[in-house]
Order: sequence, then structure tokens, then C-alpha cells
Amino acid sequence: MRILMQDVFYIEDLKQAVALLKPIRIELLKRMDEARTCPELAEAFGETAQSIYYHVKALEKAGL
Repeated sequence: MRILMQDVFYIEDLKQAVALLKPIRIELLKRMDEARTCPELAEAFGETAQSIYYHVKALEKAGL
């Protein structure tokens, strides 16, 4: 079963807004429309897997 990403997302609290201040995090959300690993995302963004993991965890912590 494939889950489609919403076209519109409503920010519900300050933690979510702060998490989205870094443009890479918005781009990560766009790329996570299907299952990908941090190393796969790192390659696509030209970043280290550790850097991507850091941003993914920040998004997760904010409930995104």
C-alpha cells in the first residue's frame, strides 16, 4: 500500500515551524514521498548520511 503525501500541511505548533526553518528539511519531506534510507537521501543531496539523519530526527521530533 502506498501512502500519498498531502499537498497542503498545516503547521500546528511552534516546534513544527522551527523544524521547517532549514530549507533542506522541506526538501527532505518532499523526497520522502516513498521509502528511502538516510544514505540514499544523503547521496541525492550531496550530504553525509549523518547530516541527513540529524535533520530527519529533527523532523520526527517535531511530529513531521
